[in-house]
Amino acid sequence: EIYTLSLHDALPISEIGGDFYELVELDSGRLLVAVGDVAGHSIHAATVMVELRHALRAFAVDGHAPTEILDKLERVLRHFHPTEFATLCLVELDLGRNVARIANAGHLPPLLVEPTSAAYLPVHGPMLGLRRQHPPEAVVALGCSWEIVLVTDGLVEDRLTDLDRGMEQLRGAVSFHVAPEQLCDALIERFGQDKPDDVALLVLRRP
Repeated sequence: EIYTLSLHDALPISEIGGDFYELVELDSGRLLVAVGDVAGHSIHAATVMVELRHALRAFAVDGHAPTEILDKLERVLRHFHPTEFATLCLVELDLGRNVARIANAGHLPPLLVEPTSAAYLPVHGPMLGLRRQHPPEAVVALGCSWEIVLVTDGLVEDRLTDLDRGMEQLRGAVSFHVAPEQLCDALIERFGQDKPDDVALLVLRRP
């Protein structure tokens, strides 16, 4: 099996943000992929981000399912930072069965790209910090060849472009026939220039 992974992290020099990604190798050929964003631009937001990232990794290694991880992170945030909020999307890939289990806490949904189509997966849920229970993860059967694009909203939203329009522009800009590294560069070149927010972009592909 050939697996290609590309990621881009663009941070304004003048600010520190709460965007993050995480990759955790699990047993039985599974991989947990996470992309999240802690609200705000400050050292405090970055500190909260680091705490959530380390807690996420520990919960994943302990064998918890994506929704269970979100519920546990909700309790962590409520206990240590009761006034903070964060979005987070978790994708657990079972490479042997070619299945994804996805749990989303208020984050942009994953964009599933196949050779002839690209569509956002309808996976939604409340953001972390709202003190609400998260719905069960969605189970998605993947095709023989696929690509998953995960981003933070800084890539597709700004003062001139609303989120829905930006997401649709991103969907139309992806291509399965471009190498992941080149796709990341092209998306950052088109959408990530002179943005006031930090950006995280993650592309995973099974060709």
